[in-house]
Amino acid sequence: LFNFRPILFTAIALCIGIVAGFYQAIYAVSAWWSCLLIPLVCAPLYFCSSFQRAKRILIAIVCLLFSFLVGLFSFTAKTEEFSGYQNYDGECVVLGTVIEKTDYDEYSRIVIQDINVDGNPKKGKLVAYLPTQYNEIVTLCDEVLLRGNIRTDTALTNEYGFRAYAIGEDTRGTLSVQTCTVVGRNFNLFLWIRARMQKVVYAGMDETPASVTLAL
Repeated sequence: LFNFRPILFTAIALCIGIVAGFYQAIYAVSAWWSCLLIPLVCAPLYFCSSFQRAKRILIAIVCLLFSFLVGLFSFTAKTEEFSGYQNYDGECVVLGTVIEKTDYDEYSRIVIQDINVDGNPKKGKLVAYLPTQYNEIVTLCDEVLLRGNIRTDTALTNEYGFRAYAIGEDTRGTLSVQTCTVVGRNFNLFLWIRARMQKVVYAGMDETPASVTLAL
C-alpha cells in the first residue's frame, strides 16, 4: 500500500521516541502511552500474503521499535545529566575561544568554547554578551578573558519554551560581561572561513536575509 523506505521510517521512529521523551520529561506524560502505536505498527501484518513477507515485516517492526527506544532513552538520559552539573550564579572569570559572534546595536553576542571558569576547565560552551565598546576588538578565534556575572539555568522550561542551560558537557551558560581582554588567538581554518562568509554576506544584504543566509 505504500513504499517502505527503511532509513526514512527509522528516522521517523527515532523522532517519535525523542518526542515521547520530551513529553515525559516536561509534562510527566507516561511512556506507556506509546503502546497506542502498537496497533499502527502491527497493521501491515494484516496485509501479509506469505510467511516470508510476514517475516520481513516483523524484522522491520523490531528495527523501528529499537529506533524508537533509542530516541526515548537517549533524550531522557541527556536531560537527566543536567541535574548533576555545577551551577553558577555570580561574578566569575572565564577564559575561552570565540567561535561565534553576532553584533547588535547595543551589544555583541559571542559563543566561546574550551572554557575555563575561575581556573577550572569546563567542557561545553558559554554565551557571553559584550558591551558595544568591544564590538571591534573581539573577533572569531580570539582567546578572551572575561569577567562578569554567570547565570546558569537548568530548568527545562521557561517563558521562551524548552531549553536546558548549565556549565558542563554539551551544555551552555550565559555570561553578562563587565570587562573583556583579548589574550591570544587560536587560528582555526573553519572559523576563518565562517568569519569571511559572514563579512561578505552582511556587506551585500540586509540584516534579516543575511542572518537567514548565514544560518543556511
